[in-house]
Amino acid sequence: MTDIEKIMENLAKNVRKLRGNREKVGTATLKTRYRVAYDALLAEIKADAEAMARHILFGNLPFLDDTESNAFRRFLSESNRIIAEEAVVMKAYSASIFRSYDIDGAALLLMEKLEPRIRLEAYGLTYWLAHCSEREGRYYNDLIDSWWRPEHGYWERRENGWIQVSHMPPPTETLIRLEAWKYGRRTTSAGTLH
Repeated sequence: MTDIEKIMENLAKNVRKLRGNREKVGTATLKTRYRVAYDALLAEIKADAEAMARHILFGNLPFLDDTESNAFRRFLSESNRIIAEEAVVMKAYSASIFRSYDIDGAALLLMEKLEPRIRLEAYGLTYWLAHCSEREGRYYNDLIDSWWRPEHGYWERRENGWIQVSHMPPPTETLIRLEAWKYGRRTTSAGTLH
C-alpha cells in the first residue's frame, strides 16, 4: 500500500467516525464533553485532507532535485497565488469533507477546478517551460526525457522498442495558453491565466 493509499484509508475511516459521532452524540456535546478527542480527530482529518489535496494538485508533476532554482521558486509562488485566488474552491473542498462527508466529491472538485490551473499556470508556465528545449528542430523535455509530437499533442519516449506517451503540458508558452482555453481561462501578458 502506498503512502497516499494509507492516507486516504485513514481519512475515510476518520470521516466515518466524525459523521457517526456527530449523528450519535451531537456537535455541541463533542465540542464540550469530548473536546480534546474531537479536536484531535478534526486535526487528523485536516492533516490527511491537506495531504490528499497536495497529492491531487502536485503528485503527478515531475520535478528534479532543484528546489533552489528560480523556476521552482516561481512555481511555488504561482501555486500559492492560485490557491489563494481559488479560496471558494478550497472552502468547498473543506465543506465536502467536514460537512458532507464526501471525500470522493472533494477530490473531484480539486481535480476539475484547481488541478488544471496548477498544472498549466503554475507548473506549465514556470517550471515545465524551464525544462523544455529545442533540439534538432524538435522540442525535448529533460524532466520526462521525452520529445514533443505536435501532430498528436503529446510527449513520446522510445525505449527498448516500446513507446511511452505522456500528456504533460506542451513545450511552449503559446501552446500552454491555448490548452488553458479548454478550461475556460484567458491569458494575460504577465503569465497568469484568468
